[in-house]
Amino acid sequence: MSMSMPMSMLLPVLPLPGLLLPQGRSQIRIFEQHHLAMIRQVSQLHGFVLLPCISESQQAVEQGCWVDIINFDLDGDGILVIDVECRTLVKIRILSMGSDKVVYADVEVIPDWPNARPCQVSRQLADSLLQYFDNNYILRELYQGEFCQQPTWVVSRWLELLPVSLAAKLNLAEPNCYPQAKAFVEDVILKKN
Repeated sequence: MSMSMPMSMLLPVLPLPGLLLPQGRSQIRIFEQHHLAMIRQVSQLHGFVLLPCISESQQAVEQGCWVDIINFDLDGDGILVIDVECRTLVKIRILSMGSDKVVYADVEVIPDWPNARPCQVSRQLADSLLQYFDNNYILRELYQGEFCQQPTWVVSRWLELLPVSLAAKLNLAEPNCYPQAKAFVEDVILKKN
């Protein structure tokens, strides 16, 4: 987390299944009018929050991903497609509806994992992740060779990609849970190979 980030602020919210962790990227199609209006405002604001939803009930969780738009385009059907990058995770304190029909959240920054030192296992996880990216056009385009050899970055990307419950991902993403997250990812990825 950058030292210049405010600890609490009001940000627009976009509900979306899935979870991004710091420096994670995703591509989102925007077609609802109030979401298009929100995206127009984002350039004047400080980004927005992706609020993960539990797919079975569409019940929102109490944590979200504070993201910035890093690219935008129109697809072949004229739908706005944006690429976003997660700044940090945030705790949702209060949700409210604005007069513009956009949902806003009062958020508090959740500290990121501390940086970890590279080791043989983190290099193996990084190599596996590179192979995965090589076989996935969208991820290869989103990260465009910006792959980072920091172990926390690698574990974050794997945690985003693994098909485990949102609740499990959020628990492992807690500020002091990097060792548990790394052990979990190692167990899944390195046992597969």
